[in-house]
Amino acid sequence: MRFGSNTVIQPIDTTSTVVLPEYQNLAQIPKTVSGEEKFDVLGVIIYIEDSPRKIITSPNCESYVRELLIVDNSVNQPVIISAWNDLAETACDTLARAAQTYNVVGFTAMRVSSYKCFSLATSMSTTFDKNSAGNRANNLREWAQKKHNVLANMNSRTADVKNTPTEKLIKTIYTLLQKKVQNTLQEERHWLRVTVPDPDFNKINAYIGCSKCGKRTNIPAGQPYKCNACSKDCVSCPRITFTCDVADGTGIFKITTFTEDAEKLFRLSAPELFQIKHSDDRKTFQLIQKKLNESPILIQVGLKATLSRNNVLQWVLRTVKIDENSDNDPITNTLTGKTPEGHTTSSTRETGDDTTNNSVVGEVEPASDDTINNNVLGEVESALDKLSELPPNSTSGVQVLNIKSEKSNEPPSSQKT
Repeated sequence: MRFGSNTVIQPIDTTSTVVLPEYQNLAQIPKTVSGEEKFDVLGVIIYIEDSPRKIITSPNCESYVRELLIVDNSVNQPVIISAWNDLAETACDTLARAAQTYNVVGFTAMRVSSYKCFSLATSMSTTFDKNSAGNRANNLREWAQKKHNVLANMNSRTADVKNTPTEKLIKTIYTLLQKKVQNTLQEERHWLRVTVPDPDFNKINAYIGCSKCGKRTNIPAGQPYKCNACSKDCVSCPRITFTCDVADGTGIFKITTFTEDAEKLFRLSAPELFQIKHSDDRKTFQLIQKKLNESPILIQVGLKATLSRNNVLQWVLRTVKIDENSDNDPITNTLTGKTPEGHTTSSTRETGDDTTNNSVVGEVEPASDDTINNNVLGEVESALDKLSELPPNSTSGVQVLNIKSEKSNEPPSSQKT
């Protein structure tokens, strides 16, 4: 047990009667609350992690968390419960059998959390009750018995999602579009093999921005500065956004790629794409069009958090994977000066490693063509050598249907009374 600044210690009336929990349906729990409001809920456990995970919450402070998924007859989507510290260990171990038999369990004094958009977290007052009494608990038990097959299917799909196979199982766009809220889980990820049937030169936005968050800046390329948007020390460098439709013969998605994934898609670095755009190099872009139209790419899609919050399915593209052979790549060969026989001219392409992730900090504001003049293009050309030595860009993301990717790796760790 831990005591914090919000802990209240007060005497109790030993002659008072027992106060039973006021259980609510999961659908009745507000997605956001103010203050220290807590809720009692009943649910059928369909998944529980095998063991707690250790999380460093602050310097010299370790916490343990364990994730459960519960449902009731008021929701289509499982609700995440983050059990913290003592409750993550022995208390969760005692619930393991309940997860196998779909027993009804009561959870008291739960806090609303923003983890994965909406979830519940235990507090220091939380208790688990495997023998909940009352009409609501009895009704939920009857529902669980009638829906045993549905719960078993949900349990199976949850296990599949949690234990992602190493091999890429390719789905179709049509399959994803046929999915419904009731048969889709928030953490699902799927791979698609697609092409870009009609890439548009005018959809490339190339601008100078922060190397950390992508925010546009007027600072010349290659200059270190502190970004006003993300408050981090960064370097001004070319940034890219590109919007296009992808297709696989069964359906179409509209996606917007940011710098890292745009580089993968085009097989070119951001400075090279910047030069192509602002020198109006349509001839090179014709090679790009042909490559994107003919060569399939692999994209991984996941779900935006609107599924947990509003029961709305919105697929978000998480990453791009290209199986490329640079020696046989007409786009790369043109820019590096390589001939089909493998000889190289004096024009050499030089790029640094890029280990950026998919998070987006702040809003990316692409510059229009008329806001970047020839002087800026000259700055980019002179800064190419510098950029190859810079630290990797830390930010770029991809969106499906123009929705920003979500980033949330761990539940909030603070424990409150």
